[in-house]
Amino acid sequence: KIIRSFEKLSVFEKWQIVLSAITIVILFFTFCGAIVIGSRQNEINQSLVDLSFLPSVRVTHDEHTNWIQVLNTGDKNILVGPIVIYDNSEAQDTNFSCKDSDLRLIVPGGYYNFFVEEQFNKSINSFIEQWGEKEEFLIPFDVFLKSVTGQEYVVNNLFYIRFKNESREVYTQTSFINKSKWCK
Repeated sequence: KIIRSFEKLSVFEKWQIVLSAITIVILFFTFCGAIVIGSRQNEINQSLVDLSFLPSVRVTHDEHTNWIQVLNTGDKNILVGPIVIYDNSEAQDTNFSCKDSDLRLIVPGGYYNFFVEEQFNKSINSFIEQWGEKEEFLIPFDVFLKSVTGQEYVVNNLFYIRFKNESREVYTQTSFINKSKWCK
């Protein structure tokens, strides 16, 4: 019936139907193209937002409790991963798991404490064994961060340790923060 009805149409009406079908096909492909272009533009915009983000943290050490405190002084949430205190042994693996259960969220103005006594004392003893009992020395350590958008950062720090009259003073200094892949 439809074919018979189509045959009864004038040439002008046939052209109208064909042009309408072509318009629908063109609109469909335009819609698909707009979705692809829009999602790509969204990715570009997100990378531009990440471009201006650099975490702002303060890393301190409490000598009495042997806690390393990571304070988020920035205005965006960050995820903090492990802390590695280096000693004089071979290079240490700095590829860590990035499962959500392994990372800790720090909101702006918030902090997270890491208990590092065993790692800290092992590192100090390693330096003393190699260099002898000096009055002061530096021990490097890193804090691994991740933005909530997935960008990874390494905060390079130093322990400045001074021995004075049978006591030990420990200060921390952040050297720099750089973008660096550290997740497995």
